Amino acid sequence: MMEENLKAVCIHARNQKGVLKDIAGTFAEHNANIVMIHLETIQGRTEDVFDELYIESQGDVHQEHLLKSLLEL
Repeated sequence: MMEENLKAVCIHARNQKGVLKDIAGTFAEHNANIVMIHLETIQGRTEDVFDELYIESQGDVHQEHLLKSLLEL
């Protein structure tokens, strides 16, 4: 793996069906190859449950465009 091309992002998302698929699809649309995902479920103060996802990816990716697309999910 070429570490100089390795990027990481931490995402907080509501725990619900399809979220991981949507996030992975967004990486794919931006030509990013996901090389590692760490997911931790966090119980909120209310009934809401969120996931914290740490994702490492590589590829020739415009990071600002990828982050903008992730925020739009």
